[in-house]
Amino acid sequence: MAILFTFSLVIFVHELGHFIVAVKSGVTVKKFSLGFGPELIGFTRKGVRYRISAIPMGGYVEMKGQSIEEEDALEEGSFMSLPPLKRIPILFAGAGMNFLMGIIIFFFIFLSAGVYIQTNIAQVGGLMEGFPAQAAGFEEGDRILSSGGVEVSTWDDLSQEISIRGGIETEFILEREGESFSIISVPKLDTELDRGFMGIIAPGEYVGMGVFRSLK
Repeated sequence: MAILFTFSLVIFVHELGHFIVAVKSGVTVKKFSLGFGPELIGFTRKGVRYRISAIPMGGYVEMKGQSIEEEDALEEGSFMSLPPLKRIPILFAGAGMNFLMGIIIFFFIFLSAGVYIQTNIAQVGGLMEGFPAQAAGFEEGDRILSSGGVEVSTWDDLSQEISIRGGIETEFILEREGESFSIISVPKLDTELDRGFMGIIAPGEYVGMGVFRSLK
């Protein structure tokens, strides 16, 4: 049902694009249908028959004079009576509306989810599966006081110290629930980047974005 609703929404928006631009261009629209086949329900307004049809797979906008073979093809208000340059926007309006819908959906997802803001403190924000920090016993929320005998207070300090100790046994001094203790581990060496990794995720939080901040 959700898939059918989503598909129907995409088709509705697509056909709405054709409809709006056609009307703005002076083309007479005969039908606006969501679905194909026999009409299930509908109404007529300003000469346009709005309908929901029996087969919910697609939809269409029927304009006056869509084909040159039609009797009214060259009459006023017909699609084919327009110059080619005025027909093109009508043809591409559906795809344009779908593109616009995608932007709007992305905007509201971003608006509701927020953005992850990293904080520059030497703390475990999370652990990557299969990396040394997890295997050694690091836990989320641990403060890291030193790495290899070098005091670290910021995430930048910690990242720098770990990066130069790839493949080297390193003592980390941690603080957990007010207690300090040490852990011995070996940062994983990435031979391509020539730097060490512990698999520690930087601390931070998701911050909701206001409308005006999201527009920046």
